[in-house]
Amino acid sequence: MTRRTLGFASLLLFFLPLSALVAQDRAAAYLEQAHLLGTAERLRVDAQLAITTSRGTQQRGIEAYLEQRGEGSAIFAQVQSPAFLRNMKFLVLRQDSQREDVWLRTSHGVRRVAAGDGDTAVFNSHFLVRDFSFVQPLDFHLSIVSESDDAVVIEARDPRDLEDTRLYTINPGSGLVHGVEYLDAAGGVARRFTVMEVISEGTVVIPRVARMEDLRSGESTTITISRYELPATIPSRIFNRGNL
Repeated sequence: MTRRTLGFASLLLFFLPLSALVAQDRAAAYLEQAHLLGTAERLRVDAQLAITTSRGTQQRGIEAYLEQRGEGSAIFAQVQSPAFLRNMKFLVLRQDSQREDVWLRTSHGVRRVAAGDGDTAVFNSHFLVRDFSFVQPLDFHLSIVSESDDAVVIEARDPRDLEDTRLYTINPGSGLVHGVEYLDAAGGVARRFTVMEVISEGTVVIPRVARMEDLRSGESTTITISRYELPATIPSRIFNRGNL
């Protein structure tokens, strides 16, 4: 091998990791601007959960609040019907891209959900706690699978957990996440989140109908918003742990 060939090979080896870092940064930038629950700064909704299993379909009415501020955000949801399940509540407090606290209240009381318990079901549905958690770019290997004016597909792979690889489909214009595929260790799709219908009001886009499917069991949960508000403020007590 000539000296010129060696020099070219060394240069190529230098630029390959550099290009990988640029790709990771571009993918991270898309995810940082992405919105799973809509682009509203503040949102209150009434919605119906239809939880379909092999035993049939259960209906639950929920009330939910969302506030998004800079890197931080807060989510609070409570079952409203049937009445005997009204003690079921869910709270997510995200301080920034590195700090997040999650609580669930059930008939057994209030518990803080540890980072390793992300597979805990929310309201006994097919939505899991980790579905509402952010992807930390430093902890995930990120790459852009495809990119167009209508959709960008990002792969987020957790090198510490072979069961946590996600494919996000994001509208680059609004930033709304239109779908997420959760892959198993073999690369097959284990679960799939799909936004089926959206609401648009000015620059605000909200998923009106969305479904989480478990492709292994054939079961699913569909959430349908029946009423929404864009309040100027949300009382701080809503996102307080004491509200649980």
